[in-house]
Amino acid sequence: MRMLVVSDIHGNFTDSIMEYASSSDLIVCLGDLINSGDYNEECFEFIHRLASETRFLMVPGNCDTDCFQTFLNKNDEISIHRDVKDFNGHTFAGFGGTIDLISHVRALRAYFLSDSEGLLDPISSNLGNSSTLQNLFDIIGLEIKDGCLTAIPETLTLVKKWEKLRPSCEFQDCEIRDFFIKEAASSDIWILHTPPFGFPGSQRLGGFSIGSRGILDAIIALQPMLTISGHIHQTGRWKLGTTLCLSAPAMRNNFAMSITIDSRQEIAFEIIELK
Repeated sequence: MRMLVVSDIHGNFTDSIMEYASSSDLIVCLGDLINSGDYNEECFEFIHRLASETRFLMVPGNCDTDCFQTFLNKNDEISIHRDVKDFNGHTFAGFGGTIDLISHVRALRAYFLSDSEGLLDPISSNLGNSSTLQNLFDIIGLEIKDGCLTAIPETLTLVKKWEKLRPSCEFQDCEIRDFFIKEAASSDIWILHTPPFGFPGSQRLGGFSIGSRGILDAIIALQPMLTISGHIHQTGRWKLGTTLCLSAPAMRNNFAMSITIDSRQEIAFEIIELK
């Protein structure tokens, strides 16, 4: 079975993907078709074109808005978000979107504070020049006083600041974990937008992963054969027990991924550079 994986398209609806689509048994889309805002006809036409080439499955990304959720709900044959589908001898399970921002910010605050001295040591000399780091601290409610990192109390005003940054498609970690544990335990290939927590390359400023702990817990518990995720806009490979976890590159940057599973269930992948 040959799968073509496209992820984090962000408006790059290039025709060059079609030559790879027609030679694939299955096309998997991991979401984030645009940057933000409402979808236009070009987006929906692109999806229909891909789906007309061969079997097509997709999950929404964190940037995919309510209008796109409605589209997926009306096109159950292509949506695998919170669903399980059989194809070519494999059982696919999917979950799109990302972890909810409020929980992520709280975990990020705790992460910085748990080892504030160790975290600040390598970056303290750059604090005065690092507007990005200072902006992050302002958003999540941390401040540096006399060389020490402290947390601003979590007030309604602070939480409202976080609310403004919430993505369109987000879920609690426990909700994601429970779906796989309770509804998709027998599936062997997982289609995800967000990678598991700790996935190499998912660490952002300060070294904290933007992956999902719920996905990580479910992988460790169930050990599916393969998980495929996007969101971090880069190629990655991670082995968790017997599970091979792959991250697809961003189509926004003119890359896609091809995955082949042979009759012995051996998995190989390659990166496709689109023209």
